[in-house]
Amino acid sequence: MSRPKLVLVLFVLTSCAFGCAAGAYDTSGRPWPTTSQDKDLTPEAASVASSKVNLDLGEFFIEGDLLVPAGGVILQLANKGVIEHNVRLVGGPLSETLPADSTSQLDVGQLAAGTYQLICELPGHKDAGMVATLTVVK
Repeated sequence: MSRPKLVLVLFVLTSCAFGCAAGAYDTSGRPWPTTSQDKDLTPEAASVASSKVNLDLGEFFIEGDLLVPAGGVILQLANKGVIEHNVRLVGGPLSETLPADSTSQLDVGQLAAGTYQLICELPGHKDAGMVATLTVVK
């Protein structure tokens, strides 16, 4: 294997290892409340009841529909940038790392009215401006 290919393979493997480790989170301490109504919803009904939020990611921004009604929220992510990005609901789930010019979804569950911070967790991205506030209204 040539040296440039070896370097690329090592970079990809290292990136995957860090991404997999960063993706774990504990759902028992979720910052948003659940109600007895949430428990009555089947997965199919919950997805129908969810608001879909379109977000664009790039160097170095998170932009899009940042005002949604309370309830189930699914983030529709589109990486418009030229490098990888991800999105974490602070205190909640983390999306997969999206390569440039790719899309993904992140179901963040049921959100009560309030404000929630969204960040890119890749090194240096948050500090470069990849921060947004998702506002959830009744």
